[in-house]
Amino acid sequence: KLILLDSLLQEMQTVMWRRRMLLGIVAIIFTMQVYNSSKKNWLKFNTKTVNIVSDGFAETKEPFCKLLPERIYGISFHLCTIDTWIESYIKYDVPFDEHSVKLMQSSLGNYPRSVFLDIGSNMGIFSLAAAKRGHHVVAVDLVPQSIAVLHKNAVLNNIEDRITLINNAISDDHEIYHPALDWPGNDMATRAVAEKDKNTGKWQPLPERKQYSKRLAVDGNTSVKSVTLMDVLSTIQEATVIIKIDIEGF
Repeated sequence: KLILLDSLLQEMQTVMWRRRMLLGIVAIIFTMQVYNSSKKNWLKFNTKTVNIVSDGFAETKEPFCKLLPERIYGISFHLCTIDTWIESYIKYDVPFDEHSVKLMQSSLGNYPRSVFLDIGSNMGIFSLAAAKRGHHVVAVDLVPQSIAVLHKNAVLNNIEDRITLINNAISDDHEIYHPALDWPGNDMATRAVAEKDKNTGKWQPLPERKQYSKRLAVDGNTSVKSVTLMDVLSTIQEATVIIKIDIEGF
């Protein structure tokens, strides 16, 4: 059973328009009623590819950290980031994704026993706000540095027991990719996913990303597996999941 909250979708479309410079972003908040897979034996999930991370986090440069006041998101929490663009916001207490975060919190308020699934979590503004409200959070990101910073944020806020971290790309298949920076020098900036040309051996963005990726800094030593949305959902036991999606196409 899938329940789409039209009012939230319309508001999110407005927010997306304001942020049109972020190419390819999908930011939808909706609620999903998840059924136990054992009740539908035709549903098969590949949970072995879901990479739940609890230690061995990637190294990052020293993050910028700040205690955000309650007036920004309706709840106060510590936030660290290595994204220079987001740092320029939080350094001066300027809201980043304020409307989206408040919509998410409103939706969680309607389903107090729900789990929050944060797909494209980055450093975790949405995840932290949800966990601070007492919800269990499953945060998914393909960038290892994002997972590492989100873990640091969870520890700083003493909510690491409420957040499950998953380092995977979300797709409709199960493949292995290599992350690549569109904006070299900013470890948490928009990422493309790269592959090697079989003829030249050179790294290149996937065909769908070529129009966006003029230059790439490819991390050839890091591989990331893609999983499906249902793979991730199958790891969650609770009946109701609030899902936020903010990821780049690849």
